[in-house]
Amino acid sequence: MLHPAWTIRTPPLGLSYISATLRRAGYEVFVKDCNIEFYKFMKDFGIDLWHGKNYYLWYGKDFERVVLPHLDRYFDQILPEILSASFDAIGLSVYDTSISSSIYFATKIKPLLPQIKIFVGGPAITKEMAADFVNKCFIDAAVVGEGEIPVVALLDAFKENRVPSQVQQVVCRGEDGSVVINEMPRQFARLDEIPMPDFSDYNLSDYQMRQVPIMMSRGCVARCAFCGESVYWLKFRTRSAEGIVEEIERDISEYKVDWLAFNDSLINGDHQLLDRVCNLIIERELKFIWGGYARIDKALTPELLKKMRKAGVVYLSFGLESGSQKVLDLMNKRFTIEEAERVIRDTHNAGIDVHLNIIIGFPNEDSVDFYKTLDFIYRNREYIKLVNTGDTCAIIPGTIMARFPERFNIKYESPLDWYTLDNKNTLEIRRSRLEFLKRFLSDMNIEWY
Repeated sequence: MLHPAWTIRTPPLGLSYISATLRRAGYEVFVKDCNIEFYKFMKDFGIDLWHGKNYYLWYGKDFERVVLPHLDRYFDQILPEILSASFDAIGLSVYDTSISSSIYFATKIKPLLPQIKIFVGGPAITKEMAADFVNKCFIDAAVVGEGEIPVVALLDAFKENRVPSQVQQVVCRGEDGSVVINEMPRQFARLDEIPMPDFSDYNLSDYQMRQVPIMMSRGCVARCAFCGESVYWLKFRTRSAEGIVEEIERDISEYKVDWLAFNDSLINGDHQLLDRVCNLIIERELKFIWGGYARIDKALTPELLKKMRKAGVVYLSFGLESGSQKVLDLMNKRFTIEEAERVIRDTHNAGIDVHLNIIIGFPNEDSVDFYKTLDFIYRNREYIKLVNTGDTCAIIPGTIMARFPERFNIKYESPLDWYTLDNKNTLEIRRSRLEFLKRFLSDMNIEWY
């Protein structure tokens, strides 16, 4: 199950990999995307909780005040279906924005079905978060890291009435009631050996885009201070070009889509692989459009970008983050402002739309750094299609910023509610800069989201 909030554009990729893996292992699986169901449920109330400006509503007191009354009514609506089914276990795919709703669901369902095993996994489940889930909530086990290998071993243990304390990557409650953390090393699935994600459980017309997600790789080649991607995946790995294109052909044929959403942390972590995938797409004359996140990199040459456009790439979303070299260096972005301008302009000139991701309010960003970002956008305004503004800099659990707050002179209570110890960077200051950025982009006639 996937609880809100998560994307409403496409079906969830992670859950689709897990369902395919369990089916191949012989388990009967029922998949429920509660996120898209709740989105449809909320349409009757005229409230868009999924809009970027409402990101903060999925946390803490705002969640309890605004979201929970509606979510409670939705859960009451689906409870009969769950109670009447003969499930042996329920797995929850958890993201940062779905922590509160997942916990609420577990605490609501477990007293009604105490015999059912409830387990969680997903990007939000760090080792520390897993222990907290098992210790404080109605959770029997939590999977840390990617789940294809441990989820089968976990369900095997449940089926055999064993405490899954020996399953790698699993945190569970031991026989004496204490929390048991298996400290054995993480397991990494061979990406060409796991089954393709299964989207047969979803009604694709429920989603905003007629597309399905796909990935070429897991992890990231960078280690940016604010980012949780490398924390979750730990190391960068790729699939074979042939395996990727085989899945593209299946998606076009089976799901009748002509637009694929690449969910990689970055599609150009391996430029030789990217080049090979583009060659195969062109050779096989596959007609679809695509794009994804990309890292600003010297290897993104004009020649490669033109080939990508020929292979159907219509946009690239670059993590620029800031127009200040000082801030980029503090973030550990490992590129220069000059390189960023070259890549952005070459991408535009190749016929590919440029999307920029901007992070407002990194700990050491001052007003001069902020205006350098505005100046960068102004200088390159004719090459930029869209800017993803986000909701200011967040402190994501497990990241370098979260683990070493003293390096950044910060103190924080929650991902968005943090401040520098000199009070020169507060939520109010960051929000003020964000609103200024939005007005600036509107004046430049640049789309922002």
